[in-house]
Amino acid sequence: MKKERILIIKLGALGDFILSVSRMFWIKKQHPNASFTLMTGSLYVRIARCMGIFDSYIVDNRTSYWNLADKYRICKEVKAGDFDCVYDLQSVARTRARYFSVFRFLCRKPVRWIDTREWDERRVTPRCCGLPGKVERRELVKEPVERGHLEFMKANPELLKSLPHPYVLMIPGCSPTHPHKRWPAESFAALAERLAAKGIHTVVIGTKAEAVEVNRVAAASPMVLNLLGKTGIEDIPDLARHALASVGNDTGPSHMASHTSAPLIGLFAARKKPCSLKGEKTFNIISPGVIDLISVDEVWEALLPYISSQFK
Repeated sequence: MKKERILIIKLGALGDFILSVSRMFWIKKQHPNASFTLMTGSLYVRIARCMGIFDSYIVDNRTSYWNLADKYRICKEVKAGDFDCVYDLQSVARTRARYFSVFRFLCRKPVRWIDTREWDERRVTPRCCGLPGKVERRELVKEPVERGHLEFMKANPELLKSLPHPYVLMIPGCSPTHPHKRWPAESFAALAERLAAKGIHTVVIGTKAEAVEVNRVAAASPMVLNLLGKTGIEDIPDLARHALASVGNDTGPSHMASHTSAPLIGLFAARKKPCSLKGEKTFNIISPGVIDLISVDEVWEALLPYISSQFK
């Protein structure tokens, strides 16, 4: 019997991808004998490989519409996939607008397109034999999905051996396009100084794009371990698990930390759209205005239940 071929679409960003991991495992359980392909950005393929459920990948880094060579490659790979079902975890009009037409004009058989935000199924009939393609929609019964803890992601053992103990993990950066989400580096540094005074180390992580913030925290005390550019995406959950707690902005690594069973303090500026990190031991501090209004005292008070037993 021919294997069912399923395509899952989840392009990013990192935090959104992490939020979809539990859904991906749930989909796998619904189709235990199927062959799975993931369409995602190149950064997230590293996470997906750790999951052990995908047989192949289609990389879509959301390049410009005018990058015709890249669009041709993606269309060619979608057609070659000969998919029976698509789970759209991106669930935005842009994704449907881009890929509905691919299935309607290039594929040779009907495809089930399941939108996991609206939780409906759209049967995409290809345009063939001179007949126009069409989309038929029906609602589905939404099933519960249990939250995972990213157990499949393991840190480099040598990195774990190099960590000082006890420590608090700090995530002072975020996307360069969202500077309003960054709690001031000076505030993170002041928090690191308070921890040092109590005999607690700080481990600070970030990428080159966050070098200013990470280096400012690292300069606060000799008890800060600077891991700028020294961690891979698969290291982050274990770094959070081994910490007394983590403190981070609204950014992908913070979402990863929140999906472990470890404590996390999430920092947010006020937004019209509801915002928070969701986790069993996550405490969100939401500013009444700009994120600078969150005081070091406020974050310290949120940390105390997790660190006070370590005070010297």
